[in-house]
Amino acid sequence: MNNFEFIRYKSTPTDQYTKALATVRIDRKYVVTYAEKALKTGGTFWATASHTITENGEKTHEQSFYLDSRSDEKMLLEFIRSHVMAERKKESAASQAQPVHYPHGLCQPQAPAPVQPDFFAGVGESQEQVPF
Repeated sequence: MNNFEFIRYKSTPTDQYTKALATVRIDRKYVVTYAEKALKTGGTFWATASHTITENGEKTHEQSFYLDSRSDEKMLLEFIRSHVMAERKKESAASQAQPVHYPHGLCQPQAPAPVQPDFFAGVGESQEQVPF
């Protein structure tokens, strides 16, 4: 198989259970979003949405999407992880490039004075361009 296209990454740092979303296209026809889910132990795993069913007092989870080949599923998860890692590096680099915030305005660089438009530019010049 290995016909994957990475479409989108979204970090969800404020969500307690879902750390990120990654959307991929499989075989140029299936668009699927995987979520990086947090475990109580601190670890994470990637999975599609699942449905919880309670039968006879016992809960089971049914995945809404999965590949029928373990090797394809493994390749897809590695594909997602590698792209997510690259996206996180971009986020990290972008956050490091943000301006420094100074406490209480001390030693804060001054913003340049705004440029005032010259409303009278061209006054008294040739009248050839005036339409009336």
